[in-house]
Amino acid sequence: MLVKGSYTKSTLLQLSKAVVIVDLSSNKILFANTVFTELFGYEKQEYQGLEYWKLLAPEDRKRSKIKFLSRLEKDRNGEKFRICTKNQHVFVVEVKRFLVDFEGKVTLFAEFSEIPLQIKRPSFLDDVENSFYKFTNNADEIFWIQNLDQSQLIFVSKAFENILGRSRENLNPDKNFLESYVHPDDIGYFLMKMDEYKTQEKVDFEFRILKPDGTIRFLYAKFFRIGNSIGQIEGNAGIAIDITYKKQSESAFIGSDIWFKTIFYNDISSMCLFDLTSGRILDSNKAAETYFGYSKQEFLKLYIDDILETKNGFNEVISLGSNNNKQNLKIKSKKSDHTIHDIEAFCSLIDINGRELVYIIFHDFSVNQKFKQIAEAQDFMLKELVWDQSHALRAPLAKILSLLSFLKCKDFRKISEKEVINELLSNGLEMDKAIKEISDKTIKIKNLEQDFIQSEDFKPTLNLVDFNLILVDDDKLIHLMNKHVISKSNFHSSPISFLNGNEALKYIRENQNSEKPFLVFLDINMPEMNGWQFLEALEKEKFNSLVSVIMLSSSVNIEDKIKSKDYNPVLGFLSKPLKIQDLNRLPLNTDARSFHTNLNEVVSSCHQF
Repeated sequence: MLVKGSYTKSTLLQLSKAVVIVDLSSNKILFANTVFTELFGYEKQEYQGLEYWKLLAPEDRKRSKIKFLSRLEKDRNGEKFRICTKNQHVFVVEVKRFLVDFEGKVTLFAEFSEIPLQIKRPSFLDDVENSFYKFTNNADEIFWIQNLDQSQLIFVSKAFENILGRSRENLNPDKNFLESYVHPDDIGYFLMKMDEYKTQEKVDFEFRILKPDGTIRFLYAKFFRIGNSIGQIEGNAGIAIDITYKKQSESAFIGSDIWFKTIFYNDISSMCLFDLTSGRILDSNKAAETYFGYSKQEFLKLYIDDILETKNGFNEVISLGSNNNKQNLKIKSKKSDHTIHDIEAFCSLIDINGRELVYIIFHDFSVNQKFKQIAEAQDFMLKELVWDQSHALRAPLAKILSLLSFLKCKDFRKISEKEVINELLSNGLEMDKAIKEISDKTIKIKNLEQDFIQSEDFKPTLNLVDFNLILVDDDKLIHLMNKHVISKSNFHSSPISFLNGNEALKYIRENQNSEKPFLVFLDINMPEMNGWQFLEALEKEKFNSLVSVIMLSSSVNIEDKIKSKDYNPVLGFLSKPLKIQDLNRLPLNTDARSFHTNLNEVVSSCHQF
């Protein structure tokens, strides 16, 4: 062993630089001079027995421990290390190490020289730097500091372990420490951005990393230069943020946004979107434009109170929307022709890019009121019919039957023939009058139904260019007749038929990713799954494709027609047998030019959000 001199405690205390004596076998500090205790903050009882390599900064201990403990070799003398004081202040010093004789024992002599001026700065600056390390090690973001050529990692925060799932002790100090963990598909892009950084002061970009368990995380990283007090570049620093949740949310939002717009623009319910603060209408769907009688351009120039009959109605809608009170509100609407209608408004508050908007659905329940009035009128007439049948018709009939029974008796000669004939004629005329009244009232009831059905048969026009036509009926003969009518009218070239609703649902489910929408002609009374059960199952499933329904039934019950209007997919109601003129009056716009014009309006209005 090459021993350079002999030292005692007294000679060491006279030195002007910080010095420690280290036991070779245990690597523990045996003695330190006063300069060391002042600069590093250790008392004698604290440094004695302290392992010498623990003077290194915590982040460097595993990587630099062996180098720090080495001695004798010339090229090892005077190397720079990051040293940590008792109060966790980190700074760079040059450490010279060689063997000496210390009180008769060969030991390691370590001298700390070129200690920066900042080690002697006021204590409050130490507190600032300590706060920085505490902050970065408790933050969710990864912070790091590297030397000028990025060959040495000086500091990396604890978030590295949380986000990348790796220990800081295993970092590769000889290259950009993040490069080793970049997803293989992103490594080319990562290296390209790092090449850009060589000629720029800063660079930021997104990339993916691969954790040991195979999971992928998205990071947003920013690399930038750091300089000293006189503006000289001394190193590099950076921050990386885990944006995986943001990416997943964006992906989900894009999917939900497309789904929302598809439903919004194609739904047969009247819908619009308005700004909560100003009341300005920002978007509307085709059903709303048709119902209120405005074009898209005209609608977007309106305010919500322009389509409501009273200011009080506007205030109620605003109140309902701002409180996000998901309830139905009964108010009066005002169409472009100035007619007033009773409607239900369902409001919901939504946030789009920090802007509070109200999503509102209008439902005209004047139809229900009209039906109620018709039902009441029918009920009154039916009561009259019951009275006519039980009294006006039954009374003369009973008299005629009594006379006929009397004629069978031996005493019938007590009454003259003329009296019998007159009595029969009188009661016959009375019966004829009652029968006519019953017939007239029956026709009036039927006319009430027909007027209602003809005026409210179908919902607003639906744009269809190329669509799948599905026939659902349990009668094979009906399928044969329907296909003949559809073919003869050139309504559709290849309708698909099913004998029950389950088979039709299965077909729609398996082909829902088709770009073509579905139009279903649906019977009501079927075994296994009737028409109502089909509609309920249809509304529960969120198909990617638009599915619309035309009820095609032998039922003449007005309640079936009214019930069908409660299902959103139902466009209208037709009675069997299907006729060519029925197909001609369906609310379908199959003109390609009109369809694409409508589509362009939809696409352009998407940007108004």
